[in-house]
Amino acid sequence: MQAPQAELRTARAAVSATVGLLALPYLLAHPGPLADDWVFLRNGRFGGVWAAGPPQTGRIGATVLYDLTFGFIGDRPLLLQLVQVLAWLAAALSLFGVLRAFLGVRLACVTTMVWIVVPTHASLEHWASTLPALVSLALLCQGIRLAKRAQEAQEVSLLAALVLGAAVCCYETSVAVAGVAFLVLGVQARPWTKPSAGRLVVGLGIVAAPIVWSLAHPTLYRSVHGFIDPTLILPAHLSLGLAPFGPQGTAVMVVGMIGIGVAAGRLVRGLFPLVGLVAARITVAGLGVLVLGVAPLARFPTNFLGMDDRFTSTSGIGSALVWVGIALMITNVVRAVSDVPAGAVGASLAVALVAITVPLRVGQHRDFAGAAHEGRMMVAQWAAAVRPGQVVRLPGPVANVGRVYGLNDGWNATAALQAVSGLRTVVVLTGGVGPPLDDPTALFDG
Repeated sequence: MQAPQAELRTARAAVSATVGLLALPYLLAHPGPLADDWVFLRNGRFGGVWAAGPPQTGRIGATVLYDLTFGFIGDRPLLLQLVQVLAWLAAALSLFGVLRAFLGVRLACVTTMVWIVVPTHASLEHWASTLPALVSLALLCQGIRLAKRAQEAQEVSLLAALVLGAAVCCYETSVAVAGVAFLVLGVQARPWTKPSAGRLVVGLGIVAAPIVWSLAHPTLYRSVHGFIDPTLILPAHLSLGLAPFGPQGTAVMVVGMIGIGVAAGRLVRGLFPLVGLVAARITVAGLGVLVLGVAPLARFPTNFLGMDDRFTSTSGIGSALVWVGIALMITNVVRAVSDVPAGAVGASLAVALVAITVPLRVGQHRDFAGAAHEGRMMVAQWAAAVRPGQVVRLPGPVANVGRVYGLNDGWNATAALQAVSGLRTVVVLTGGVGPPLDDPTALFDG
């Protein structure tokens, strides 16, 4: 009994230490507000703590979180980033907890570490506005873990449904995984009795209720029209964070697709017996989570690049499962055809993963810190010169570094200037033909 507990404590410590180690560089790089952060800071300055959330009621959980962070903490970037790190840690430990219920301690730890290390969701680590996505992920994992416990006891848990519903209240990308997991685990609990069947139906209603609510109430994305490009889904999830788009990314994606195909062949037709049944199941399950995580984005034209990688908050778990399954398949094949120990294969793959991801992470830290710094400097310059009622005209988005937006449009640039200057009547307009940015005095009308 002691050995499993020691193994569990070691795994949790490893997950926590990895999050802390990866979070430290950005904490030391003077983080600052980015894009929509300024809107919530402006709302909190003028309206108080409980007005920081945007004028929307479609995502209640997110609104409350914005009030408690931007409204309560205010423009204290380091404290906001510490909250972000704590949410990241909570999500990681919750992910480990739910994976442990299905995979055991070791595979759960490895999968969680892959999700932490591979930078497929950099915005969740650096951008305070994505806090609801991390909280949603933590609640999603806890809800599934509760549903799994209930299934093992041959019960249907309404508490699990409530936690899963809270996850959807915070971020919509969790709804498909939440609903399917609750349904599958509930059916496996054999709810053939009338009370159990009733709890299953009520639980599904609880999970779906936040989506019905959001459809009837305003949200930030109500004005966005279009459909997701299906050709971007696999490249974004199988190569993003490991290689750039282009020949390298295509090569990585092809490897991932071959691995998925081999796993499917093993499960459906009994082919490729050397790869192992468990590894094949993990790979195919990862693909299922990936698809369910993307499904809520069908009407949102994202490319998952830059700050849009926040949309992988749920589907990125599927990516980690796919790659862990493929790595396990490779390990099984190598062990079957050679005398190389499994530990040596795993260590080699881990070293390769670190070597690939560290340079990418360094670049991401620089982009996020640079965009925040440039945005802060520009807003401070405008605030020192602007007068009530003036309009600042910009030729286009500013303070953008790479694919990280410091002030990407007039909406959050206006909010930033109002928040810093304390003037509600100043406006920033972007996107048209304007004066050069190297002549600040020409930016102001009037």
